[in-house]
Amino acid sequence: MFTTRTNNSFFGLLIAALVMMLVPTPQVAQAFPITLTGPCPGWKTLSWSGAGIGNMAIIVANGPGNFTLPSGPCAGTTLGLSTSGIQLVGIISTTGGTGSYNYFILNPAYCGRFVQCIKTDTCETSNVAGPL
Repeated sequence: MFTTRTNNSFFGLLIAALVMMLVPTPQVAQAFPITLTGPCPGWKTLSWSGAGIGNMAIIVANGPGNFTLPSGPCAGTTLGLSTSGIQLVGIISTTGGTGSYNYFILNPAYCGRFVQCIKTDTCETSNVAGPL
């Protein structure tokens, strides 16, 4: 009786390579650009282009980083914001591809935060803009 010894690490790599070839890699949604202008505290303008028609969530955090949305229609989407102080501040309608939103920051504690937007229907994300 013959016994065969196999190299498990070789077969593990082979299986991983085959899976990578057979399973399509998810495509990352193309980002649309946003910009912030204005003093903080004071009147700020959030501007965007290429966002298309639909709704867009505005999310702020204390800094850039990596945060993956844990639930909801865009679960699994990774944002370029840190987990520190992350919060949804609003959802606005993007009736055209280009637009702007004006808002007033009264509390200086909000200055220095970073902003990113995400389309609620396509899960496309903007760049990270900031600090406020």
